[in-house]
Amino acid sequence: MRILLLLIVIGFIIMKNTCKTIKGKKYCTKDKPLMNARNIIKIQMDSMKNNKKESGIRAAFKYASPLNKKSTGPYDKFKQMLRSDTYKHLLNNKTWKIVPKTIHKGKDEIYSALVEVLSSLDNQIHRYRFTLSRQIPTLFWRTDSVIKENFTVDTTIQKNIFGDPLEICSTDPMTGWKRDGRCNTHENDTGTHTVCAEMTDEFLDYTKSVGNDLSTKRGSFPGLNEGDRWCLCANRWSQAHKAGKAPKVIKEATHHKTHQYVDKDILSQYFTY
Repeated sequence: MRILLLLIVIGFIIMKNTCKTIKGKKYCTKDKPLMNARNIIKIQMDSMKNNKKESGIRAAFKYASPLNKKSTGPYDKFKQMLRSDTYKHLLNNKTWKIVPKTIHKGKDEIYSALVEVLSSLDNQIHRYRFTLSRQIPTLFWRTDSVIKENFTVDTTIQKNIFGDPLEICSTDPMTGWKRDGRCNTHENDTGTHTVCAEMTDEFLDYTKSVGNDLSTKRGSFPGLNEGDRWCLCANRWSQAHKAGKAPKVIKEATHHKTHQYVDKDILSQYFTY
């Protein structure tokens, strides 16, 4: 009877403990972590979005890992860093989101995600890579680093081929020369990625055969499938048209600059309705 009671007590203790294997070693804690890594990012970003009386800065510091605090703290130093040109866009931002398909996980030990914010300071989109890890021995998720990517998007909406505001071509997969979902263009866009087109297997096979492989995944590029929408180079689309392989065109999401490379009458033959 005593043995049975002892086994029940031991079983109860085991059930209450939360155990994780971190870097090949098992760690257990009685205080079960109630928040996952995404929750931590949300708390920090929501707080920084409404940074009343430094509440956002304090939340960001609170949920930073000990190693992070060691390099960026103490708090007064951390506060100064968040107000610098690099991180100031996080504070009192207009909106924020975790960018789809940018999450990377290392077992149940590391979590990384790209966070996109619309700054209230310059009305531009800025991206930051959040990396978190489980802490030992608590197993709580904490933020190790926040690195700003060299990426901004002009939120001024350009015009489509009808002179109306350019509509979104695709956000899944995320397309556009600026990776903002639209077929915007810029003087640095040497390929003129202005044609919003719906992929077909025929076109994907063709463009691969002429040296522009859009169907194979590589790096951050997801690889395209039939039915996906993508901002194509105007000259590449024209080349496919001449070969009889051009895909359909989403007219409302195709940039007006396309008409500098493709005749209006030709383009209109490929409109989807």
